[in-house]
Order: sequence, then structure tokens, then C-alpha cells
Amino acid sequence: MSIKGQGLNLMTLGGLTVAIGMIVDNSIVVLENIHKQYLLLGDAKKAASKGTAEVGGSIVASTTTTLVVFIPILFVRGFAGVILSDVALTIVWAIGASMIVALVVVPMLCAYLLKPDDKSRYLLQQRAADTWERGYGKVENFYRKTLNLALKNRGFVLTLTILLLGISVLSVRFLGFEFLSETDMNEINLSMDFPSTYTIEDTRNKMMEIDQFCRALIPDEIETSAFYAGVGDSFAISTKPNIGYARIRLVPNRQRKRTVFELIPLLRREIAANITDIDFSIENGGLAQLVNVATGGAGFRLEVFGSNLDDIYQSAQAIAAVMKQDPSVETVNLNINFNERELVSTLSTDYMGSLGVTAQEAAITSRVIFNGIETGIFRYNDKTYDMVLRSTLAGEEITDDILNTITLQSQTGNMISYANFSDLSLQNAVNVISKENKMKTITVTASLNNPDLRGIQNRVLPQIEKLDFPFGVNWMVAGSAASMQESFSSLFSMLLIGAFLVYMVMVIQFERFIQPLIIMASIPFAAIGIVAALMAFGSTLSIVSIMGIITLAGTVVNTAIVLIDYTNLLRSPEYNQSLEDAVVNGGVSRLKPILMSVLTTLIGLLPMAIGIGEGSEIYAPLGQAIFGDLFHQPLLHCILFPFCIIKLSQ
Repeated sequence: MSIKGQGLNLMTLGGLTVAIGMIVDNSIVVLENIHKQYLLLGDAKKAASKGTAEVGGSIVASTTTTLVVFIPILFVRGFAGVILSDVALTIVWAIGASMIVALVVVPMLCAYLLKPDDKSRYLLQQRAADTWERGYGKVENFYRKTLNLALKNRGFVLTLTILLLGISVLSVRFLGFEFLSETDMNEINLSMDFPSTYTIEDTRNKMMEIDQFCRALIPDEIETSAFYAGVGDSFAISTKPNIGYARIRLVPNRQRKRTVFELIPLLRREIAANITDIDFSIENGGLAQLVNVATGGAGFRLEVFGSNLDDIYQSAQAIAAVMKQDPSVETVNLNINFNERELVSTLSTDYMGSLGVTAQEAAITSRVIFNGIETGIFRYNDKTYDMVLRSTLAGEEITDDILNTITLQSQTGNMISYANFSDLSLQNAVNVISKENKMKTITVTASLNNPDLRGIQNRVLPQIEKLDFPFGVNWMVAGSAASMQESFSSLFSMLLIGAFLVYMVMVIQFERFIQPLIIMASIPFAAIGIVAALMAFGSTLSIVSIMGIITLAGTVVNTAIVLIDYTNLLRSPEYNQSLEDAVVNGGVSRLKPILMSVLTTLIGLLPMAIGIGEGSEIYAPLGQAIFGDLFHQPLLHCILFPFCIIKLSQ
């Protein structure tokens, strides 16, 4: 990690958490086989050599399949690639090092440390070990009977497995789809827009009212708050006297009864009902805000673009009306408002010429009066200050009476009223005109009460497609929904490439094509555990959970590789067992390392899957997806695989 320039962050720590259970898998398999050979041979060095040689090939193959599946992840572009590359590289470093330890360090230590048991010296430990062996012996006998029963009822086993797979695939539609799970980082952001007549003092007073209202509404949850008058966001890109931005810091989530996902809808609903003269948007803060900035914004967004602003606005309003009817939508906002007033002056050049007034003089005078104009720079004590010339009317409300009293001096020295050479009028104007790809654009944003972006897309987009838009007006999905579509498509492509690489590694290892196909058959069945786990934990399908699926494409085959490799060994001339005996005995022999590997990984992943601590929501789906597959993996590999080996080998 140091050579690559990686540091410890939320994603690298998540990768280490995933790998913490996997890194002992190889050592468990090697150590268990060495111990088994030691009991047969009685010589530690010979047992270390033979035990490692028997499973060394399968260890290299299983580790290589895990590593190659992450290679395509390194080529994922965009924000998803930035997030997932750290996870992938961390897992690669950890598992690659574990293979070296399993093949070099573990055999060396076993050769020097394995000694005959001294039962008189370790009486208590020996009793515990004997009790464990008796208990495991019962488990082993039960598995042997179950496996023989399954092999006699192959049709039932196959039908049941396919049925479970079908149910899992159909259950995917009940999972929510989002780009990245939102996190409770104890922060809420509030952007406010007040009437155009508001001065900076009016905005400040209104924001103090909102602050007091929020503190009275959720007094036990607010730790502190900061309100900024005159800026529209944390980056202070927009600066106007009638806008504001607030950051509300909550007490740590372990001290709150309500999550940020419960407080945001409450604040949105109560502020809209009790505070007047305000248009606002309220969003999750902290890491969620940074993700929203990187992906183009929170909620479900559509961009409406064209050349005629009036047509675009009407189309955006029609789309907003459709969105408001969806049950998952709480509010719909447009990033444009006709709440500004602009002074439109129509000058008569004929009258101006006869009165001795030039267009430049009229324009500069109006700018000084209503806005102010920079006239130079003042330097004092090595400091510089901008000099601005403005009138007392700058920033004040514009009325017809004020406009008619504006005068300027002509070239002859006479004071001429604007009314003598111009028609002045006040018109409503938009607060901002946004452009994307040189096209005027209005963004329609729907705030959602659940994170399922795919659900609202499937419900809303067909209705929008039925709308009749003016000529030249088009629309497209934007924000997190667009990022989700792009990332999901890329990640599923990476999954297919990774699965192909896994298959090629196994073909090289086994030097045949059929047995790798048997192993590859386990990948679709991983959906049974993945879907069940995500539904049980209440999580959605995001780029992080898909990362877990890609990880499983490389790890789910590891147990099968060890099982098939050992079955091939039992069928070799050295042992000369029949196909069915080799399958049963191989399964029974490999049961202990399979259970130990699965249990260590499950225990290592449990805190991650539960999601403990601030920010855990972002990486919890990764642990949950892997946890769900590993939970049912012993049943899949120890029952279904022997059946597949016999069926395809015949």
C-alpha cells in the first residue's frame, strides 16, 4: 500500500476487513492437511513436505482466481473506479501475501514445531480436544449420510437448488437500487432562497428564525449549527443577499433515537408548513454531500435542455407534475425561479441625440445607481482595497416612482430625466440560467423518501416519455441516477470479464475444460445468499454490494477448487478410488477446512456486515453480500458440488 501511495481510509479499511477472514483460508487448508499427514507418517518434515505438495496446486489456483477477478476493477472509470480501486488493491495485497505465508511460512513452522502430543502434560487441553473431535466426528458422520442420501436423490437436490436460485433471481426486483448507500454522518445541510426584495439583514433575521425553529423541533438531536447569509452552498459559488446556507451538526448517532434519515423528512415537512417566504432544499451532509457533489446531486434528477427558455420551463413544469404523483417523492424543485426583477430600459436614440445624452452615459449612470461600479484600487499599508462607486438605491427595491426620478447631466449641463428618452419597465426574470453543452438547461430534482432510484425510474420515465414536448426540447437522466446506470453497466461488464479470467486460470490448473465448468456453475448460485442477506439487512444493490458480488466471483470457487483437486488426487493411481467413493471421501475429508475457512471469514465480516460506527453504511453492503454467500456456501459446495462432479464426469 505504501509503494502504491495508498493510505488508511474508509474504503481501504473496508478492504482489510473483507480480507481479514480470507487471509487465513489458505493457511487453514495447508495446516489441516499437514497435520493429517503427520498423524499418518509421524515425521514433521515429511508431513510438511507431502501435505503442502498435495494442496499446493489448489492453493495457488484458488488464490489466483481471487486475484484475477479484481484486475478488471482497476480499469473502471469515473467515481466508481476511484472508490472501488482502493478496496480491490487492498484485498489483492492481503490475499497475495497470505498465499506466500501458507506455502512457505506455515510448512516451515510445522516442520520444526509439530511434536507428538504429551497427554499427561496437557490433560485439560487434551480433554477439550477429545471432546471437540468426538463432536466433529458426529458432524462428519451426519454429512456423510446426508451426502449419500443426496446422491441417491439427485433429481430432488437439483430441482430444489434451481428453485431456490429462481426465487433469488426474482427477488432482486424487491431490492432497492442506488449508486452508493447514504451514511449518517451527524450532519444536515440546508440551502435557502428568499424573495428578491430581501436584504442581507432580512436574510439573516429569517435564518435566525429558522435556527430557533429547528432547535425547538428537535432539541435533543442538535449539537450545534452554523448559518451563512448571502451564500447558497458550502463552496460559496452563489452569492446574493437573498440566499442562505446552513450546516446543522447533530449529536453522535449512538446518542440519538432518530437517524438523520428520519430527521430530514421531518424538517422538510415542518419548515415548509411553518416558515413563510422561503424556497429551500434539505440534504444529508458529511460524506453523503461529497458523494452528491461528485455524482451530480442527490435525489432523482432530470435535465431538460433546448434553445428556448420558455419552452424548456414549461416542459420542466410538466415533468415536475409527473414526478409529484409518485409515492416515493416528497418534494420536487426546479433550479430556476422567476423571482427576480430586472429593469428593462428601451432607449430612443433620436431623443437622446436631441437632448445631448449618449448611450454610454445612460448605461453607466444606471449601473452606478442600481448596482455600483468599480472605479479603482486603494492601497494603504501594503494592503489593497477595491473602490466601488454606488448610490443609496443599490440593493433597494425598485419601484416605478424611483425609476422616474433618475436624472443625468447632458453635455449642455442640463439635468435630463430618464423618462424623456426611454421607456422604463420592471419585468420578472429568472434567478439563473444554467447551460450544459452550450444548451440552456433546467434541472428537475425530486427529493425521495426511500433510496430506490431504479424504482422511481421505472415508474416515472414511461410517463414522461408520453408527454408532448415542444420542438427542440429534450431531456435526460442526470445526477446519481445517471451515475448509477453508468457504473452498474461498467461493473457488470467487469464481472463477466473477471469470471472469464477465473475460468481460464482453472483451465490452466486442471488442464481440462469440463471440471472448471463445474466450478463456474457455483457463481450463479451465489445469488441465493447474496439476495437473502441484502434483504435481511435491509440494504440496497449499490456499487459497493456489486463489488462484493465481483469478489465472490473469485472466492466462491476456492472451496470447489480444493474439493475437486482432492477428488482428482483420490482417483489417481496412488489411491485408486472409484468416482463416487472419491467424491464422498473427498467431501468428508475437506469438510473440516471448508467449515473452518467459512467460519473465520464469517466472524471477520460480521462487524462489517452489521455496520457499526459512523460511515459504516457505505461499506456494510460489501460485507453483507459476502456474508450471505458464505453463510450458505458449505451447503452448496458440500452437497451440490459432489452431485455435479458425478453427473458431468459420467
